[in-house]
Amino acid sequence: MKQLLFYDRQKQANFEEGIRSAFNLLKDSITELKNQGVAGYTCEDLKDGEFVQTFNNFHKKQQLKSSVTKNMLFDKFLELYGYNSELLAKLENTYKSRIKSEYFFYSFNHQFYDYCETMYGYHSNLKSFLNNAPKKKSYKVFNFLTIKGNNCQISVPKELFTLYSTNDKQLKIMENVKSYVQLSKELNIEYKDVLKPIEKYLDHKISNWAGVNRLGLSQDLNEVNFDYNKILTIQ
Repeated sequence: MKQLLFYDRQKQANFEEGIRSAFNLLKDSITELKNQGVAGYTCEDLKDGEFVQTFNNFHKKQQLKSSVTKNMLFDKFLELYGYNSELLAKLENTYKSRIKSEYFFYSFNHQFYDYCETMYGYHSNLKSFLNNAPKKKSYKVFNFLTIKGNNCQISVPKELFTLYSTNDKQLKIMENVKSYVQLSKELNIEYKDVLKPIEKYLDHKISNWAGVNRLGLSQDLNEVNFDYNKILTIQ
């Protein structure tokens, strides 16, 4: 039975910030072009990433407008006015690298299958899930980013960061865990005794040396935090 388990809002926000960073590079290039005497361009004009070419084309036209400078070497013309494209070249390289980057997502329950892909070498049971995993799809920045003038719109599907149950047994076990915790609280059972039989279903890790402290079950027994990757392995 397909039912919503978890939507990772923070992970989506972080991903969107990564996409926005490409647009921010365009804004930085606009600023630097103005610093180098080049004006009249928008982020949309520069979305292909030809920052240095834009700089050169503009100044070559400016050079030809004056009888004093039109026969100068282009490098000498730039030197005369104190212009250079060094920072633009760095911005261009970073931007082009960013927009060529590929992002791969499974079409369904991406976070779970990505976990299986990363961890099956340590947990052999995860291999079987990969054998039946949905197809991966490749995306690039402009699958999510639309630029108009100096404005942008970022549209990332929520589904890429959402997990769903795949059978009724998963939902039943989660329901049973919650009922068990509630009953244990009413019976004043000790925390460690409540935790032990259900820890395998929870996002619970205590590691003082690593500075990690995640409670799958709160000390007051009021909050249960499932490890949805573990839940989705239930068949």
